[in-house]
Amino acid sequence: MSEDHGVTRRKFLGSAAAGALVAGFPTGAAKAEEGEAPAQADNRAPSDVINVGFIGVGVRGKQLMEYAGFPSPESSRDRGRGRNRRSGARSSETDNLPRSLNIRCLGVSDLYRGNLDWGRAAGGRGCKTYPNYEDLLANPEIDAVFIATSDHNHAPIGIDAASAGKAIYSEKCFANSIPAAKEYRDAVRKAGVVFQLGHQTRSGSLMAGAHEALGGVGPDGLLGKVTLIETYTHRNTPNGAWIYRIPRDASPETIDWKRFLGKAPKRDFDPDRFFRWRKYWDYGTGLFGDLLTHEMDAVQHVSGLGIPDTATANGGIYFWTDDGRETPDTLQVSLNYEDAGVVALYTATLANGWRREQKYFGRDATMDLSGGRARVYIDADSDRYAERIEKGEWEIPVGNEADRAALEKIRAETSDTRRWTIDKGIYVDIIDGREVNVTALHILNFVESIRAGNLNTNCNLDLAFEEAITAHMSKLAFLRGRRVRWDRKNEKVVSDG
Repeated sequence: MSEDHGVTRRKFLGSAAAGALVAGFPTGAAKAEEGEAPAQADNRAPSDVINVGFIGVGVRGKQLMEYAGFPSPESSRDRGRGRNRRSGARSSETDNLPRSLNIRCLGVSDLYRGNLDWGRAAGGRGCKTYPNYEDLLANPEIDAVFIATSDHNHAPIGIDAASAGKAIYSEKCFANSIPAAKEYRDAVRKAGVVFQLGHQTRSGSLMAGAHEALGGVGPDGLLGKVTLIETYTHRNTPNGAWIYRIPRDASPETIDWKRFLGKAPKRDFDPDRFFRWRKYWDYGTGLFGDLLTHEMDAVQHVSGLGIPDTATANGGIYFWTDDGRETPDTLQVSLNYEDAGVVALYTATLANGWRREQKYFGRDATMDLSGGRARVYIDADSDRYAERIEKGEWEIPVGNEADRAALEKIRAETSDTRRWTIDKGIYVDIIDGREVNVTALHILNFVESIRAGNLNTNCNLDLAFEEAITAHMSKLAFLRGRRVRWDRKNEKVVSDG
């Protein structure tokens, strides 16, 4: 492990507050204290290569490894044509990135033996397996970790990772309770490590372009005064309802059940709870932390509304009634932003496959974020756009026409299943006419933020906390059956009435 100006490589890469100066560039934390912009990603760290570890190699963990350039063992058999010779990644996942990730996988940790074996094969030469994540964190050569475990283990593992000085890429939901979210936020803030939450649309152009086009939810924005936002997520498959495949060899001998439970209530071994944990309150946050958070994070990205003042929620288990689940499969949430004068409605069902959509309703126009595009339609009663209406101009062009045309071509040539993810910008983006994986872009932002010592990642710690509170306000409103309010001073949820 190399030393530069008395600071170890791990500490420099893992902590933006390390105080190291490289070629005269201050860290992002130091610049933030001065009220300036954080360090830029092209300010290089002492070493180009960043060593990473993956904690949790289940459904999403495998995807993260592939998007980071470490493909599945099955696709790794052919290391010839069409593959990145350095990382072994398939060209469709990393080769179209604007810059190389230049990372190396040194370790994987999981509680199921089959996932450990998969991760070791995907990680390639030099990748070790760690049945206990604490041993992975103790490896001083690992600079950053990707956490993709069950929700109830995000905060405990993330807190330990922060204490170990590792940069953290954590999947959503940020934490499975408000107290855990506060503890996690405070630990990461104290350690000063780079943090990225896994809402990948933050690194794509769709929501960023919509944010720029909107110009705010007030009367001076593109749409005029926005009072209502509607967004929803629909799925109609067993996999979409979190009924994942259970491996044949799943048993107490191949799964560390006790470590999985952690601080959750003690229960006898249950493979359904282990592999399909999103259905159960003890380990997951259901629709609230899995799908609502994606949509509401996008709303936050576009509008900047922040944590809502109040939340109400209704729903239940109305379709998947025979598999023992506890979390609802049908949901409607209403979030009220009093100062901004905006209501945001979120709906979801796991028994219908209509595409994901998001609409912003303003006094003068409506913005529709569907089909991977931002469209703005003038309202027939708008005085502001009266001249356009007179000319028969009902749509205001938004975004790059060349990229929109390229995306339409990709959509036309792809399967219905894949188009479902493209439609919301959650799978691909277009850069210079090329298809780029949005999660890979999000990982690129993360590793470049580490190199720059930049705390202001595309989905940083403050945004992660906003996401968690929005999700848990909605969940608590559902569980309590009444409207709840966010007490900003004391950072807690209280029931109205």
